[in-house]
Amino acid sequence: MTTPTRSLRRWAVIAMAALHVSALAQPTGTLTIKTNAPQARLSVDGRLVGAPADGPFALAPGRVTVTLVEAEEAAWAPRRADASVEIREGETSLVVLNLPLRYRIETFPVGAEVRVEGPGGAEVLGVAPLVIERPAPLDGEVVAEAPGFLPARAAPGGELTNRVSLVLRPLEEGAVPETVAGWETHRRPNRWIDYAAGATAVAAAAVAIHYKFRADDIDDRYRTPGSAERGDPALRAEAERLDGYALAALGAMQVSLGVLAVRFVLR
Repeated sequence: MTTPTRSLRRWAVIAMAALHVSALAQPTGTLTIKTNAPQARLSVDGRLVGAPADGPFALAPGRVTVTLVEAEEAAWAPRRADASVEIREGETSLVVLNLPLRYRIETFPVGAEVRVEGPGGAEVLGVAPLVIERPAPLDGEVVAEAPGFLPARAAPGGELTNRVSLVLRPLEEGAVPETVAGWETHRRPNRWIDYAAGATAVAAAAVAIHYKFRADDIDDRYRTPGSAERGDPALRAEAERLDGYALAALGAMQVSLGVLAVRFVLR
């Protein structure tokens, strides 16, 4: 004889099975992401679904917002890209969602004017050190110029993150600068270059440490649970600004050390 309790359990199992079948029967569409950052964080309507490389993704039909964010947790200003896409039942929606390419350009001496020279002409990028972002790779060569120095050139690169370091060699007294691919082959015995590079490296290291400590202190106030300043956008902006100074100083230090290494090899 079936007891009431057993009967209730049986109906509960049947109901759960029916709900499961109903869920499986819900219409879905497929989303595929084509991107230059396959390991970035992918969210759909604010819900993290993984990385583009984990796709394709089954989604309920309807319009959704797809967001791609740089995967580096330590990045102060992670790059992101957004797109709106319509998911249709039984169809695959392909979305091209690329993060901007980032170029970090450093020169020794600092303060050189930087431009890119390509088939379409020359474009001034700014004064080094600088960080720029572009939707597509820079086309041509990166050129740095400063008064009293020979121009320096380098290929910009086409990766998601690119670092370009240019060392400008001093002109001989009375010499005329030439635009050449690479550096001039003549050598100068001047020791002041070594002293200047060494002093710049030491000073830049001290500046980088100073600004990094200040940025970390502000970031702690921004992230500390229970803090009255937690989540303050002004703190985040200030931390990003100070961290940018630290990165620029670190880049100047590394370029100065590179100059010393080159001078040693050319002797």
